[in-house]
Amino acid sequence: ASSCALCDEKTFKAIPMLYHNIENDVCVTCGQKAASNLAFENLDNNTCAVVGIGSCMDDNIIVPSKSPSGKIVSEIKGEAFANLKNLKSLTLPGSITVVRSFAIYKCPSLKTIGLCNGINKIMFSAIYECTALEELYFPQSVVLEPAPAVYCVELVAITVDNSNPAIYSETNCIIDKSNMYVIAGCGTSVIPEDVTGIEMLAFYGCNNIVSIDIPDSVTYIGRESFAYCSSLKSIEFPQSVKEIYYSATYGCSAMEYIIYPEGLSVIEARQFGDCKSLTHVYFRGTEAEWNALKLKDSYGDAWNKDTKKIQFVYDGKAKMPAVTVKDVK
Repeated sequence: ASSCALCDEKTFKAIPMLYHNIENDVCVTCGQKAASNLAFENLDNNTCAVVGIGSCMDDNIIVPSKSPSGKIVSEIKGEAFANLKNLKSLTLPGSITVVRSFAIYKCPSLKTIGLCNGINKIMFSAIYECTALEELYFPQSVVLEPAPAVYCVELVAITVDNSNPAIYSETNCIIDKSNMYVIAGCGTSVIPEDVTGIEMLAFYGCNNIVSIDIPDSVTYIGRESFAYCSSLKSIEFPQSVKEIYYSATYGCSAMEYIIYPEGLSVIEARQFGDCKSLTHVYFRGTEAEWNALKLKDSYGDAWNKDTKKIQFVYDGKAKMPAVTVKDVK
């Protein structure tokens, strides 16, 4: 059970991680009412959007389902809740159909976000750089479109309601049911065995990942999928992987080595950019096969800019490392 952000009463077993039990714009546990002085913008069809905090000075904000003029709150605009140093909790009502990109942006004290059932689309990077946010729960109604919707580097738990028809969560990964791709992860994620791909930006900026084990069911690695995982020491892409797209491991400053499988059909550029600790790249195929892969790259000279200090080792030419990524602590 979770706690109300104001009264700390242990309730809400039926509604995980909402932190307020909202009925008619009031928390029925602690009595807090929805904010009445936010800034709104009228839309079509008797609806409106929250565009800013207006004159609201609350540290714990419940967004109302209707504006003071009676219009239904259906949208949270980009940067509606941006750079709010003192904001501690935010609850969004089920009347919302879309949370726009960067709607909740750089709120360093924000520890809890309550997403009520009924919320529909949460757009790319809608919840961005809220460094105190550690847990996030997505209700039955939510669709993350496009993925990933969340970029908060300290996240350690992400879960989805079991009744959600589009996405599900397992071992702190959010997975798209339509293609079995991981679309969001966090510092404690364990990638499930039946996953077939890692979507672009899925683990982007997860600074507390030291190791990650990619199962041999995975065939696709999206662009920047592990970029800027600054504590990640090594990574091995299994034999099943056929496609690795642009900058998949870019900016992994602690990365010491990467192992690629033979049989790759696509590997795009800038895999090693800003990987300051990278000394070895191991390829399980031949040097000729690796060079043929580089010829397929569409980013030109960008491929070679970050490889001057890296030793490339090809299967049969030197011994592969005995340790794999799951052994790195």
